[in-house]
Amino acid sequence: MDGTATISGRWATWLFPALAALLFVLEMARTPSVHQDFAPLYAASVLASRGQLSEAYVTDPVKLKRAGPGLTEAAHERGYPIRHLSRYLHPPAMAGLFLPLTVLNFPAAAYLFRTLSLLALVAAAFLLARMAGRQLSMGAPVLLGLLFFDPVRMTLDLGQTNLFVLALVLYALQSRNAVRSGVALGLAALFKTFVLAIPCLWLVAGGNDKARKSGLTGLSVLAGLHATAYLFFPEGTFAWADMLSHLSGWQFLWPEQQSVASQVARVLNDFSADDVIQWTHRTLPLGEAGFFPVAWGLIIGGAAVALAYWKRPDRVASGVLALCAGLLASPVLHSHYGIMLLVAAAWVVQRGRWDLAAGLCLAGIGLQAVPLHSDEGAFWVPLTTGLGTHWVFVTYRLAGIVAGLAGVVLAATQGQEAGKPDTNGRA
Repeated sequence: MDGTATISGRWATWLFPALAALLFVLEMARTPSVHQDFAPLYAASVLASRGQLSEAYVTDPVKLKRAGPGLTEAAHERGYPIRHLSRYLHPPAMAGLFLPLTVLNFPAAAYLFRTLSLLALVAAAFLLARMAGRQLSMGAPVLLGLLFFDPVRMTLDLGQTNLFVLALVLYALQSRNAVRSGVALGLAALFKTFVLAIPCLWLVAGGNDKARKSGLTGLSVLAGLHATAYLFFPEGTFAWADMLSHLSGWQFLWPEQQSVASQVARVLNDFSADDVIQWTHRTLPLGEAGFFPVAWGLIIGGAAVALAYWKRPDRVASGVLALCAGLLASPVLHSHYGIMLLVAAAWVVQRGRWDLAAGLCLAGIGLQAVPLHSDEGAFWVPLTTGLGTHWVFVTYRLAGIVAGLAGVVLAATQGQEAGKPDTNGRA
């Protein structure tokens, strides 16, 4: 019996790494898709290399979700195969960060970007295993599962930056060094603004000097990146601010946009069952509802700060709380943002309690894993018409975020289990 168990253990030891390595190689060998979210970033970097970054922030006057002629032409000149290009919303510092990729044409740059994303996924898998309190050898089966996780698939196919953000946030939460932790957070916040919730909460209600130092470093790094970008691209910086000011009065609605603000916009604009279930895309003026995203963000942020002051969770717990609160407060919540709930799930698992908090976090992950997009929606629409389930199509990812946050709040209020090692600051 012992011999059989030993052989099975050896098989398990080698099987998962082998499968994970095989899938990783297959992913590396795949020709990148259109990478429609990477394309505007690449084209903006091309314009930045020419000293024309301000043109990247010109939008199509008819369809505000599309880029203007300057950005579109820059992409087409370098081999982007699609006629239209999504608008560029990132700050100038992002365009500067990816300047090295402009020495390649678009197909080669997209392949390199995908390769870097896969390497970030590998790092994230091992960091998740460690945060969950498991041995590093568990990183291989974690990676195997992540390669089938829908937000990961979306991130790789769209050319999104989520995997860099995931790896940076995981490192920041586990690093022993406050400065390195802050630098990682500053970089992550440049990619995705909802990450700002972590350094802000640490600075205001971190509970110890290390958390406050990490928070201050993170905000300083982000400010430094923006200041440096302004020195190199002053016109681009002003163009970015002007574009954000203009677009802030509009709400862009499509099924993958599932924030609380988008749900309010759907209700206020009288979206019917058909509008929702048929995956209607609309660009709507916010009008009187323009105050809501700000008010909602202040409510969620205030509640997170109050909880941090009340229960004084440790640095990692408060960071996970801030991350989930930032997701819920964000006026933009794309389907692939659900990848960040993996951080909450890993933190809850390391507590060693399979309670309601763990169940809520895992339920949130389960909802993110449901691959319901335009093609799948076209299949399900005829089967669900008249059942009153139409809002599920545009809210289930948001429901997963709410479940994950609820699980984190419960876990944070329960405190650290006696005798259970904390993952706070392992690296």
